[in-house]
Amino acid sequence: SLNINFNIQLVGCLLCAFLSVMMLKNTCLKKETNSMRFYQKRSKLFYVLILSIFFTSLGYFMHDQWLNYYFKNALYFTPFSIGYYRLAIGVVSLFMNVMLIFYLMKIERLLLYVEMLCALFLFLCCLFQSLVLFLIMTLLYNMLTVIFLPLQQRLMTQVTSTHQSNASIFNATRSIGMCVGPLIAGIVYPIASNLPLMIALFSFLLASMLLFYFFKNHNSQ
Repeated sequence: SLNINFNIQLVGCLLCAFLSVMMLKNTCLKKETNSMRFYQKRSKLFYVLILSIFFTSLGYFMHDQWLNYYFKNALYFTPFSIGYYRLAIGVVSLFMNVMLIFYLMKIERLLLYVEMLCALFLFLCCLFQSLVLFLIMTLLYNMLTVIFLPLQQRLMTQVTSTHQSNASIFNATRSIGMCVGPLIAGIVYPIASNLPLMIALFSFLLASMLLFYFFKNHNSQ
């Protein structure tokens, strides 16, 4: 029943809101640091980072919406099959996020490498005709997507110091990608079933190029 799904989501949202109020503390804003003044003077790099976050969010949510269309209309998956596959993605992604992120965080420019690998796996999804290989590439892609969000948050924290307005810009940028990505996927999917996948691939490539420019100029400064 659809009502059961919505009720489960409602209870989960209410539980998360309650736990957030009870367990999380208010953020204490610190004084402005030299790094913040650096980005105020050179705001170009800051907006390059924001653009990379937007294209990452755009590609991620576009692919996520397209995958639901593709599973149902092209591969004829049942809701149970989609649910079990999503469960496998969730379990593997949880392992990646909890067990490996602390070790991977030590790698310099890790966010750039993750974006490039996401683009690579989407490209392989476009190439492979085998269902098994397609599902494996999609699984590997989703394993990486749970990593770039904490990496983006950490990078934004480093470059924006403690200004709360810049954290709001980060959330707003991701929200725009969250809205625009599925919209584009729904519009272009009737034109060609793989077109949203190719646009998502291009979005990750563009985000990777922006990150490369960001890291190169940030390190030189």
